[in-house]
Amino acid sequence: MVYLNFAVIEGNITRDAEVRHVTEGNSVTAFTIANNESFMNSKNEEVSKANFIHVEIWGESFAQKVSPHLKKGISVRVYGKIRSDFWISDDGTKKERVFIRGTNLDFVNYSKANGKSANFKQDDDSIDDTVVLKTIDDLVP
Repeated sequence: MVYLNFAVIEGNITRDAEVRHVTEGNSVTAFTIANNESFMNSKNEEVSKANFIHVEIWGESFAQKVSPHLKKGISVRVYGKIRSDFWISDDGTKKERVFIRGTNLDFVNYSKANGKSANFKQDDDSIDDTVVLKTIDDLVP
């Protein structure tokens, strides 16, 4: 049976995106999003907590066209799937990493004054990516 695996995360990029060229004609863009949440504790005080979520988006077109705009502090919304990696470190301990493999990305709170914007959409789960870029005029009414 196949279960639903869909994630949406919105927040600020914590440092400029990094691009790794993994094979000829294919790249992975990696960055981390800080996502803040607030809640009331048992003393009825508002508490804020930051979550740091690692994101990877595969595709050469994305790396070339969109990743240069993924700078520290930029607000983005990423749609994708939750993934996990397991490996054994050099000292023999088992390591695990949970991340989002992004398939869509929107820039949040962009204005026409910024002059640059993009909306990225990747075909489902394929590594052969299709990038759809729109200008800020298409995104902001």
